This record gives sequence, structure tokens and C-alpha cells, in this order.
Amino acid sequence: MVLIYQNSEAVVRVDKEDKRIIIIVSGDKRKEFFAIIRDITNNVNSMFPSLKLREMIPLPDSNIEIEYADLLGHKESGHKTFFSGVLKKEFQIDKLFLDFEPISNDENHPISAFISYSHRDHTSKNELVNHLSPLVRMKKLKIWEDGKIDPGQIWEQEIMNRLEEAKIILCLISSDFIASEFCYSVELQNALDGHDKKTKVVVPVQLRECAWKILPIGKIQGIPKIPISSSKNTDEAWTEVVEGINKCLLSIKGNN
Repeated sequence: MVLIYQNSEAVVRVDKEDKRIIIIVSGDKRKEFFAIIRDITNNVNSMFPSLKLREMIPLPDSNIEIEYADLLGHKESGHKTFFSGVLKKEFQIDKLFLDFEPISNDENHPISAFISYSHRDHTSKNELVNHLSPLVRMKKLKIWEDGKIDPGQIWEQEIMNRLEEAKIILCLISSDFIASEFCYSVELQNALDGHDKKTKVVVPVQLRECAWKILPIGKIQGIPKIPISSSKNTDEAWTEVVEGINKCLLSIKGNN
């Protein structure tokens, strides 16, 4: 297909046999346009953890391709040139990056959030996800919850991997959450460990009134002020939750 953006054009071709997507961009805004296409591609790919995306770029005047991550690693390590052993030739890294904008360290890159909840509270979990959609659409937040586990995956291993990756752990507090052995003894304990080490931020989201404040997580300020189930207007309560999470995102960005 052909995509048009301002004064630039992108030709996107799929090679099913080689399992490749080939993108060629030309025009005045080619660098900006290509960054947008890459960002969308990476966001789509992140929805399918089992897929492994590799970005390859061609070296000038050759059929040789190198992995983008390899070139970016050279640049971030302070190297000025990249040597191709196949071509026996050295390339200026800055020139190779003329049409490629690094996006992994972009300030708008979404922060990953893990939702820890009892399955008895799945309706509330879905409401939270819907109310967080403004932050997701603004690319401030990327949400993961166990409903995204693909068939055939080892669920416990996937949960632990996602817990490790997440910067924010949203704990949906209720009596069912506290009673759940896996939520309390596995997910919450891992989350609190990261919170104490300042590698993660734990946010208690009060769904229903219960004696959670006498537990170790009780030392952390929860949102909203009144549990969701006790609020006269639940949309207002969920909005308070979203605003609180947005403050956490701004704090994390400010500390990075």
C-alpha cells in the first residue's frame, strides 16, 4: 500500500514468504513520517508478545542489512562509526541515522502498568481499563493485565515477566484481592519489594471497603479517597483514579 503524509510518501510492502514488511519513505517529511510508521508498528507488535520484531536497515549502496538495535547500541555507546566486516567498510553512524529517529527513548514513550486484581473484580478491572483510555491514547500509559495472556503461554511465567517490566503496579483493593493467595502472596509481595527499592510505584485503587490499611500496603496512599463502591457517582470516582495515576506518570517522567 501507499501512504501519504504532508509532502511525503511511504510504500509499504509485505513479503509473506520471508515474513518481512518493507517500508520505503521519500519526501520532505520522510524522517518524521517514518518515525510515525515505526511507532505504530511497534505498538501493534507489543500486543502480541509471542511475535519477535527485528528492525533492519540497509547500508548505503549495498544489499547488506544491519539490525537497527545494533546500530543504536553503537551510537549510545559513543561510537562514531560502524564497521561492516562483510563489506570491509566503515560508515559514519550519524549519516546512517539521517532518516532514522530513535523512538525507544522518546519522552512520549508510554510507561508500562500492571493491573493486579482478583478475578471476582473483573468488572471493576474492565471499568478501570476503559477510564484509563485517555492516558493510553495519549501514549502516556501502556496497560497489561492477565486477560492478555495468549493461549499456550505459561500464565504464571508471563505474569512474573510483566510484573518485572512494569513501572506502575495498580492493585485493585477489595476483600477478594486480599483473600486471593496469588494476588496477595505473589503479585503484591513482588510489587511491594519493587516499591521499597524505588524501581516501581505501587498504587492501591480502592474498589470496596475492607481492612487493607492494617496490611503492609496500607502505608501507601490509595485512590480514590472513597472506595468506588461507596461513591455516589462512580464515574467521578474513576476520574479521580485516572488523575491520580496521571500524577504518578508525571512523577516517574520527572525522575528519569
